[in-house]
Amino acid sequence: MPNFSFEIVRAFQDGRDMFIHATQTLAMCQSQWVSMSLIRTGADGVSSVRHQITSRVEPGINPDPTMIEGRRDVCSEELTESNRARILDFYERALVRRDSDAMREFLHPDGAISHNPRICGSSDGFASYLDKRFTEERPMTYCGLLDLAACGHFVALFARISYGGGVYKACDLIRLEDGFIAEHWDVCEFEPPVMGRGEDMLDPLKRATR
Repeated sequence: MPNFSFEIVRAFQDGRDMFIHATQTLAMCQSQWVSMSLIRTGADGVSSVRHQITSRVEPGINPDPTMIEGRRDVCSEELTESNRARILDFYERALVRRDSDAMREFLHPDGAISHNPRICGSSDGFASYLDKRFTEERPMTYCGLLDLAACGHFVALFARISYGGGVYKACDLIRLEDGFIAEHWDVCEFEPPVMGRGEDMLDPLKRATR
């Protein structure tokens, strides 16, 4: 019998790219992880994993304890390119520039729900969280776009982030309505640097709490 379970929560195709949002549960201790992956099929028909970023599900202040609740259906495929362009604009104007005012312009007027465990879930919570992260002494900085996949009202943005002295790979999955961010999921994973023998390669955020 397998000692873990795997469930695909959301998935969509974007040309030769397949985006997969999944959960993995280890039966022995009921630990759960959420992953976002991008699988690319080359011209030769061979598929390879371009990105796979995983976060452990941990209790937080968000009313969604699973990090995966929300809309799952993919629709409005005719809006794929306009939504792709909209999130690229969001990435450049709000995330790269750490501009909280610009970020608010992209949130849906009726509310934007985030499923990040450290965010309370509402538009105000989403905006306040980024306000704080953007203005800290060592702020969260989006420093490189790795990939972007889109289909209908879903856009997945893979990026490299600098925060608190460490570098991370992250994926933000965004659902848009009428061109505005209506729902948000994310995963983030520490990217260890190439270091010499005996050097500490722990996530600096975890190292600070040892």
